[in-house]
This record gives sequence, structure tokens and C-alpha cells, in this order.
Amino acid sequence: MPRTPIRIRLLADAASPGKCQAVIDGLEPTPMEMSALPAALTRIRTMEGFNDSRVPVYLLAGDEVAWDHVVNAYNAAMAAQYERIFFAGAS
Repeated sequence: MPRTPIRIRLLADAASPGKCQAVIDGLEPTPMEMSALPAALTRIRTMEGFNDSRVPVYLLAGDEVAWDHVVNAYNAAMAAQYERIFFAGAS
């Protein structure tokens, strides 16, 4: 059965250089602070259709997003016990 992927968009905060927010397409549409991402992914992990560790997670970030934020998003997905995490450019 195909798995619906989780798409996490990382958004650089133009007002505060060095800060970043995350949006989880279709699941958490309101931008959240990066510190809230691990809890959001853990919550999503309990939802039907997303509770399989092999659900793909895509991290979408443009060049303006600091690499540290991308790594933190990756670590948040790992903490929520997802195994298939991919990097993608913002589209």
C-alpha cells in the first residue's frame, strides 16, 4: 500500500536572520517554531496512515535556510522514529 509522505517546509524568518519556522503540509499548516517540530512529528506519528516508521519524510528548504535548521528538522524526524527522511529543495 502506498504511503502518504510527510512534507516539512522550512521557512527562513526574514524578520529574524538565523531563525526558521516549519510547516507540515496538510497536517500542521500554521508555521511553528523549530523547537515545536519534534512534538508535532511525534503527534503525527500516532495518526492512522503516519504511524509506520517507513512513511517518507521530505525536508524542503531553500538556499536561504541555514543548514543547522535542516539538520534539526532531520533530527526531529529521527526522534519521531521515521526511517526514510529525504532532503529536497524548496519548490
